[in-house]
Amino acid sequence: MEPPQPANVESTEKPTKSNVHTKMSRKRKRPIEEVIAELPPLESVKFHPILPASRDPILNIPANINISSHYALFTLFFSEESLQNISDSTNLYAKLKKDARDTDDEAPELSEIEEDEEAQDIEISEISISSKPSIQQYSWKNTNPAEIKVFIGILLYMGVHKSHRTDLYWRNDLKQGPIHSVQSYMTHTRFKQLKRYIHISNPREARRPGAKNRDDWWYKVEPLATEFHMACRKYYTPGSKISIDEIMVKCFGRSQHTYKMPNKPIPRGYKIFGLAEHGYLWTFFWSSRRQGIMPMFQFPTLTKTGSMVVNLVNRLPTVSTPNTPNATPNATPDATPNTDPNITPNITPNIGPNINPNTTPNINPPNATPNATPNQISIAQPVTSYSIYMDNYFTSVPLFKELRQQGYGACGTTRPNQVPAVLGELREHSNSIPWNTLHAIEKENVLCLAWQDNNMVLALTTIHSLDAVIERTRKCPGELSTNANIVRKVFEGQPQKKLKIPLIIDDYNHNMNGVDLANQYRAAYTSHRVTYRTWLPILYWLIDSAAVNAYRLQYIAA
Repeated sequence: MEPPQPANVESTEKPTKSNVHTKMSRKRKRPIEEVIAELPPLESVKFHPILPASRDPILNIPANINISSHYALFTLFFSEESLQNISDSTNLYAKLKKDARDTDDEAPELSEIEEDEEAQDIEISEISISSKPSIQQYSWKNTNPAEIKVFIGILLYMGVHKSHRTDLYWRNDLKQGPIHSVQSYMTHTRFKQLKRYIHISNPREARRPGAKNRDDWWYKVEPLATEFHMACRKYYTPGSKISIDEIMVKCFGRSQHTYKMPNKPIPRGYKIFGLAEHGYLWTFFWSSRRQGIMPMFQFPTLTKTGSMVVNLVNRLPTVSTPNTPNATPNATPDATPNTDPNITPNITPNIGPNINPNTTPNINPPNATPNATPNQISIAQPVTSYSIYMDNYFTSVPLFKELRQQGYGACGTTRPNQVPAVLGELREHSNSIPWNTLHAIEKENVLCLAWQDNNMVLALTTIHSLDAVIERTRKCPGELSTNANIVRKVFEGQPQKKLKIPLIIDDYNHNMNGVDLANQYRAAYTSHRVTYRTWLPILYWLIDSAAVNAYRLQYIAA
């Protein structure tokens, strides 16, 4: 047994880095009176918002397309050319694999391009089936675009009629379950064959030196991804209220490009940043855990995330209105478009050969002349008019300032470190601040707000004024909700009550869900199957997104 240390001997243990950091980061919580004393009165806050015009989306569907046909609308995003390319690439890949098996040696083309292709490409429910012959033992018959359509149709069918095992869709015994119609169009063996060998990119060309998109981690879904992205922008012109958010695509395989977020509905998968309106995905940016966000123009005053937002927004079609002066270089934040809702805008879709979302060989500031700085707007460039809604993952004062200088409005919740410190401190006292209390500070032509609801809500906006309120029916929070003792007093025992709230809160709640709606539609009837091939989840996502966009086109047209 070790002898006890003398009481007067100091411990020689050195403080760890984490302990020092904890002590240094610990701040004294100031009294609420001291915090409020530093806040300016609301009547002294001078802020001039920009007021974008209100526009509905415009559909650009070809005249020969039957809007009542789900299939016709789906083919806008999955064209005959795309299906022919999938068919040809699948046949070529199956041939290369057969040649490799016949020679007992991996083909040179496959050794480089299929680094993870030999990973298990079977569903979890099929792992126990070992007595049946392997898919590779069945002879391959070349596929064609018509059969690829059936394959995609079966995937969509499986999204509506869910089952954990694919073999159940081909059973004929009513005692064991329903009899599905898919067996009338394709056998189970053929379905598994196509799932095993399906390819989007050319197996020989995708990884050769000098090949297009060869450095992009999503190259195996090219050129389908680019064609889908072009179609999203071609057949739909967004209205004035847009939202930007992240999209998670579930992935079960091992990939250095997936993100792990345990507290999210999809704890692991690919992250894609999307711009959408009312559930219609209009444009997107790829993102990778290893490589970061895909190549883009980096604005000097913004983070990579902020630059990504501006690059997404600058893809929007330009909108010019009569009686609106042309923008000038170094435009002031108040150089805004005409906001008369009775004026029909002239919309020029920003569609052309340079809209490829995957390659940016010469990256220049979007919507700017070659010699312009990022904050300049070209003299010939019409002033655009959009309201961009985003959550606290994206928002910051520099970002909103940049968007305003380019003529875009912005609104969103934010984090305490993105507002003046005194507003952030209010969150520490949310349990002692009355409901509907509003504080605001103007910073660089951006309005920073703190509004007390069930909790203190921090927000940024360039399109709302402090006196803009709206009456909405609100539900009384439960007894165990945050700050229930403060909020429930307002309802006076009623389950719901009409209350006046700031317009920024109501606008955010109604317009922020553009990408969320697309995610919800996709999750409800997803074609996603459990697989360990790391690129197949992206293909499933493209199929689901095409189906959702086709639905939104039909819904809006009706």
